[in-house]
Amino acid sequence: MKKYVKTRKTHHTFGKRAAAFALAAVSCCSLAAMPKSEFGGLMNNIAITADAASTEKLLFDSSKGDCRLTPNAHYSSNNGKYFLTFQGSDGNLVLYRKDGGRTMPIWSTGTNGKGANRCVMQEDGNFVIYTPSTHVWNSHTYNKKKAKLYISDNGRVYITSSASGKEVETWTSNDSLVLDTTDGARNGNRELVKGTKFYSNNKQYYFVFQHDGNLVLYHRENGGVAAKWSSKTANRGSYCVMQEDGNLVVYDAKKQALWRSGSCGKKHPRLFISDQGKVYMKSVDTKTETWSVSAEQKTENYIWPVPGFTYISSPFGSRWGSQHQGVDVGDAGIMNTPVLAAKSGTVTDVYCWCSHNYGKDKSCGCGGGYGNYVTITHDDGTKTHYAHMGTVKVALNERVSQGQKIGTVGSTGYSTGAHLHFEIYNTAGVRVNPLGLVTPE
Repeated sequence: MKKYVKTRKTHHTFGKRAAAFALAAVSCCSLAAMPKSEFGGLMNNIAITADAASTEKLLFDSSKGDCRLTPNAHYSSNNGKYFLTFQGSDGNLVLYRKDGGRTMPIWSTGTNGKGANRCVMQEDGNFVIYTPSTHVWNSHTYNKKKAKLYISDNGRVYITSSASGKEVETWTSNDSLVLDTTDGARNGNRELVKGTKFYSNNKQYYFVFQHDGNLVLYHRENGGVAAKWSSKTANRGSYCVMQEDGNLVVYDAKKQALWRSGSCGKKHPRLFISDQGKVYMKSVDTKTETWSVSAEQKTENYIWPVPGFTYISSPFGSRWGSQHQGVDVGDAGIMNTPVLAAKSGTVTDVYCWCSHNYGKDKSCGCGGGYGNYVTITHDDGTKTHYAHMGTVKVALNERVSQGQKIGTVGSTGYSTGAHLHFEIYNTAGVRVNPLGLVTPE
């Protein structure tokens, strides 16, 4: 029978604890633990002693051949709090947690009742559950060779591959991999197909680029679905791409960016969705989270970037025959006051090289006239811009929290006195009056 290559993920539910299973399986690869059967006996697999101080245990190394899980064996974490088992009675692969005197399932493949009788960590990198005639589940890691299967002390089962020369994570039990720019796709970019729903492993959440051009995170609840987050690009978005440069972007038909994640520079991203409704990207290069949205996160309102200074020296709108695209906050004593991020987000533009922090009646053209400035792209697709700063305390692509100090008020660039020029862009990239969204206080 041919090995499985591609399929859609199946619904994950928990089956009953396994009883004894008559089929004896032989593994052709090394195991990091000597698995214990449901009856307490030791299975006849090769064992490697794991470092007791390690928080990760190697279960299987399929670089030299397929590794078949022994039905009902317990593949335990080093701390003994978690174990993975392929249940012989129902064909379900389940991760259990030992909680006091109880043993609780925390994840499964949902293959109970499907007639599965084999679970194989394949030499080609794919982790697959088979019936006698077909497959019923897989990890979608085909061709990620030199693969290893681990279990951690915090209850996570995951696969790595060193086919590229360095060991990178290719799958995890807890979170569902949506897109991967490191899988050989053309130019490294991956486009989200309109209407395709990417589900969490527990099927309670899904992420979709809709036919109307909106990128949306949904929660299935009370027999229906509820939108928990969106890019606010409905009826405008044409296509959505997770780019090799680290950015997730929604474009219009003219190839203009309508929304972006603000994670450019964090290259080779992988997009995940968790069972808790969190969608996030991680960089393979840095192994850090670069962007996220959550179904549970509260919508942030803007806060005033210079608390205690409320005098608007120049409002939004027509000024001296041109359009003033922000507000100038220019209270007495504002020089060197901390400037705070009005919302959480990612620094997507910064200029910090202007040393012409003059007083009145002198200006320079540094930073295009803005002097030292910071632009933050927020998770909802809006942006804030802070200009004429004396100092800048953040860097390009840095993740910042609401209320975090990003610099100080100054008088750099085209400025005749100490003030903060503050702008807000909506999701369409249009500057709007900040006073319509935040109250000076």
